[in-house]
Amino acid sequence: MPFFSRDKRIISIDPSGKSIKVAQVKNRGAKRAPIIEAFFYEKLSGQDQLKEFLAKVQPKLDTKRSQIVLVIHGIQSIYRLLDLPRMDEVELEKAIRYEEEVYVPFPPEERVVDFKVLEERDTETLVALAGVRRSAIEELVAPFLDAGFGLTSAELAGLCLVNLFNFMRLDDPSKTVVLLDVGASFTEFVVVSQGIPFVIREINIGGDLFTEHLEDVLHLNGEEAELIKCNPGEREAEVKSALEPIFYRFAEEIKVSMEYTGHQSLGKVSKIFISGGGSRTPGLREYLEKSVGVPVLGWSALERFEIGKGIDKNSLEFRQDMIHACLGATIV
Repeated sequence: MPFFSRDKRIISIDPSGKSIKVAQVKNRGAKRAPIIEAFFYEKLSGQDQLKEFLAKVQPKLDTKRSQIVLVIHGIQSIYRLLDLPRMDEVELEKAIRYEEEVYVPFPPEERVVDFKVLEERDTETLVALAGVRRSAIEELVAPFLDAGFGLTSAELAGLCLVNLFNFMRLDDPSKTVVLLDVGASFTEFVVVSQGIPFVIREINIGGDLFTEHLEDVLHLNGEEAELIKCNPGEREAEVKSALEPIFYRFAEEIKVSMEYTGHQSLGKVSKIFISGGGSRTPGLREYLEKSVGVPVLGWSALERFEIGKGIDKNSLEFRQDMIHACLGATIV
């Protein structure tokens, strides 16, 4: 039996879209800031490049003494909150088995399901239920297991965002807010109230679609379109105008998702906190704020972390608006 508390290291692996991020973080208890001990980022063009990247970074990480968490994006997943009667652990397990039959629409052999008790009330228990398709998760984790990463767990990207948001305490927890993480292929949409994620869904619009639209409208190749999206310079007004039809589609998806939130009796959404590489797209934040009628705020993922020695601080800070899920997976 240990008599003294020990630091806990977490390595998170976040393969999102066409890039991968890996962070090693030392958690030092509630009163001291976690330290980012290592961080790696790579753009990917295929599985061979992923293998090369993993082979390069694996020796630089403390994989033997760390928990290793894989962040899950873009595979079919289910997240649902359940209000169940108060019951003992055995009865709760049986109730969850019944609920997964109802809410996780995969064949029994294809279900990977987990649950967590979020809140116990006088007569009810609030439980979060998450499920993914087994074949999809096995395909996702295979390259990392092959590279010698003994994965401890996997976590939905939306839950990682909530971990970070709650850790940073950016807003009055009694208010209902939306977290939007605009990645390359998907946007994570998460509704948080009282620190609890009530809704998690993925929207099939991301930065890549913005780039493709610029290719078509401005008659550019892919590289040129990506460059002008990130650095429009004197053509900023032209880029914003060209992207308005996609911004409209994106805003309508957010509105529909927020209407569903209203049906959950959570009250009006007070703010949207936006992150992700796609959130840098010129005009997106302003268009969304005007269309939805809710303040849209950026937030830095690094605000409550210390940056360890030997890390390229400038490179990490340059990506501070696109590493939220990666760092959120390291919060314990």
